[in-house]
Formats: sequence, structure tokens, C-alpha cells
Amino acid sequence: MLIALALAFADPSPELEAAARLRSLAHAEAADTWVAQYRLQGHGPVPGHEVAFTAILQHEVRPHGTLVAVAGDDSTQSVWIPHTGPTMEHERAEWTESTDWTAAMALAPWPDELAAWLASRPASLWPVDDQTIAWSSEQGMATIHLGEGGLEQIVLRRDHSVFGDVEDRILWTDGTVELHRAQTDSRWSAVLAPGEGEATPAAPPPVEPLPIHDLGDGLWAIDIPAAHSRSYAYVRGDEGVVLDAPLSDAIGQELLDRVQALGPNVAWSVVVSHHHPHYVGGLRPFVRAGVPIHAHEDLVDWLRGQLVQPRRRDGDDAPAAPELHPIGRRTQLLDGAVRLHRLDEDSGHTDAFVATELPELGALYIADLGACYDEREPWTRGAWPELAAKRGLARILSAFPLDGTRPDCPFDAFEP
Repeated sequence: MLIALALAFADPSPELEAAARLRSLAHAEAADTWVAQYRLQGHGPVPGHEVAFTAILQHEVRPHGTLVAVAGDDSTQSVWIPHTGPTMEHERAEWTESTDWTAAMALAPWPDELAAWLASRPASLWPVDDQTIAWSSEQGMATIHLGEGGLEQIVLRRDHSVFGDVEDRILWTDGTVELHRAQTDSRWSAVLAPGEGEATPAAPPPVEPLPIHDLGDGLWAIDIPAAHSRSYAYVRGDEGVVLDAPLSDAIGQELLDRVQALGPNVAWSVVVSHHHPHYVGGLRPFVRAGVPIHAHEDLVDWLRGQLVQPRRRDGDDAPAAPELHPIGRRTQLLDGAVRLHRLDEDSGHTDAFVATELPELGALYIADLGACYDEREPWTRGAWPELAAKRGLARILSAFPLDGTRPDCPFDAFEP
């Protein structure tokens, strides 16, 4: 029995051998705070648009894991990376659970922590040679390269549905760390160096004057190229409604200026179709102006939290308490000239969705549940066609996408 145990320890399994090699790595003590210079491509106003910004990374080791906080780009995010062994459920629930590569990149400035975290899952490791370990990550087979000083590089090469052949990579060199990552619809890189200080977020791209189109009878369409979308404004007497406010404070302010110019004495309100940033990201300027916001009753508390949260960009403090009105099953505005219909899960898009009817115009606003193209077949999702047919609404107002679509189109364009 003793001989068998001795042989087992002398010749461990390849997985445990790889884990033991990672655990043996020793580095100089890493800095507590790192300054990261990020470059991000994706979601910009034009193809290839790139944003550069600075973020501050800090971490805290806890008994059951590591918390990495990233402050910058007008937000603060936390990634919770559990260590091997039992974890406290209530503590884990406070933080974002991360994928393998999110965790690895969050721990990259602290390679000792990263090596220990990798070694805590030996079943995903396999030694290739003296300086290389294969790592079966959730995103694919990666390669861990080791040197005399410990971790040198981790590389994942894979095929990406948008960007083609890509390489996710962590590289340690000369006291700095390089990160490269391709995500679902964006890619980014960062160079990290030890340091201190405040995060300096990127300045937003300039907002050009938003094109506005008079559709008649008090209805206006406002194009928002940076969001690849459009909003609508409907004026009836001395009252008006704005249907959705995309994407950022700067765009929201431009949208507010545009609609206020339609009538200096119009009392405005905003109707929110659903919670995605393309539809609520520009609400804060309306809140500062005292404009009431109407949102699905299931979104009111969440939206209030978003609207009162301070943002780091330009020292922007939270606006005053927003005037939020829940949209119930039967909600009407402007003495019935605006009727709000909850589609919810029947939208085929979100569980809390509101379509807006303008009965005097025979129109239905569906946000991004369909589009009427100039040269292609229209597309649709969800149950709104049944609502339009039932209400006898012949005009459909679509918000997304902007290019190649008409701001309103005949209902029968969507029928088979």
C-alpha cells in the first residue's frame, strides 16, 4: 500500500502535474492598483469607430475568491472570481459571475492570483511540454506559455462569426500587461501599468444636429444616426409625447432641444417602449428638464435606479428625482389621443414591452419589432400585427434600423 502511494505521488496525472506547475509560480509582489489604457471598437456611429479611455483596476482577495473592480468609461463594474472550495452563496450573489476569459483578464494584473485560479481547475489543464500548458477554457482551447519568471502569455485562437480569425491574448512583459479580446460584437485591447489616480473616461463622439422629418398631423420622426435608430414626437395642441429617447446624455439633450423647438409652450412627456439602451439611454436630460416619463410598471423601479445613478463622465451628478408613471394594462395620455398597449412577452423581444397607438392618425409605434425597407422585404416579430389589425391601424411607425427604412409604412406591407 505504501509503495502504491509513493508511486502515485512520484507520477501524478498530467492534469495534476500541470496544476502543480502553475501553483509553483512565484512573482514579485504585484501592485494593488493598475491604470489601463483601453481601445474599444464596436457600437460606434460609423464602421471602425474606435474609443480610447482610461480605467483604474483594483482587487481585493477574500476567503472564497477575488473581487476585481474596474472604474472607468462612466461606470464601475465588479467581477467576482470564486476560488476552489465552497463559496458563500450570499456573497457570490452580490457580484457578476464571470466566464473563464473574463476572469482570466480581470486577474491578469495579479499573475499569482491568476495562476492559483487556473490551478484550482486541474481537469481543464494538460501539459504540452516544459513551457506550455493547454487550457480548455469555456471559449475554446487556449495555450498557457511559461517562462523562468512565471506566466508569460496566454493565447486563444479561434474563429469569430463577425471578425473571422481572432486571437484573445494576455501578455506579460517589462512590468506591463497587454490584453486583447474579441467579444460578441466588439473587440478591445488594453495596456496596463502599475499606478494610481482617477479614471479618465473618453469624451463622447460629437453629436451632429439630428435630422427631423415632418410626417404631418403633428407627427415628427427624428433620426438618430449614432444609435442607428429614430424617435418620434407627436404634438396635439399644447401637449406632446416623445416615443423613446436613445442612447446617451448628449443624444438625449439634442433630442430634447429638437422637440422643444417644435412648440415653445408644449408640455412634453416621454413614453418608454422597453429597457434597452437604444431606447432609454437618453432620458436623463428629459428628467433634468422636469419631463414626466411613462414606463412599463415592471420597469419603473429599475429605471429610477438607472436615472439617479451618478455617472463619472464630466463629473455628471445624478439628476433630480425622476417623475415616473407606471404603464398599466389600460393607460391613455393626451385625453385618449395616445393609447399604450402592453405586449410584454408577446413582443417576441422583452418581457416588458409597450406599443403606442395614435388612434387619430391610425398609427402604431412598434420600436424595433419590425422594419419596412425601401428595397427589401419587411420583417416583423411578436404579436403586434394582431393588435394593429384589431384596432384598424394602417400606419406602422418603426424605430430601427435607420438605414434603408421608412419612418412609417403601410400595415399591409407586413402581411404575408
